[in-house]
Amino acid sequence: MNKDQFNHAIPPRWLPISVLTVIVLIAASCLDNSITGVRPLTLTLSAEPTTSSVGDSITFRYTATGTDLLSIQLDYGDGETGSIPALSSGAVNMSGYVAHAYAEAGTYVTTGTAIDYTGSVTQEVTVQITGG
Repeated sequence: MNKDQFNHAIPPRWLPISVLTVIVLIAASCLDNSITGVRPLTLTLSAEPTTSSVGDSITFRYTATGTDLLSIQLDYGDGETGSIPALSSGAVNMSGYVAHAYAEAGTYVTTGTAIDYTGSVTQEVTVQITGG
């Protein structure tokens, strides 16, 4: 073995460790259950601000994960609804925001529902609208 071959060769005792490291890194990068192929369905929904005046927009931020996400459905609690479809088939993550303005004063519970092929999960956020 010449000098260049020696500097670039992996000693035989390190080879199993190198292979194990690669396997662990690949497994750690998978977010789903590698046995079933099903990713847990989650949804986080928040409102900014949670108190506002009639006619002012409230921003609803959402983040969802799942197996082949289909959409996020929103019910603003005032009779208005909205739907955010997945942008591509096989989506495993969706995040973004939507704005909504309320026409009357009151306390509203906004319900978000993330839907994938395994089912759905719901989260609620409460906003207070004052006369304005």
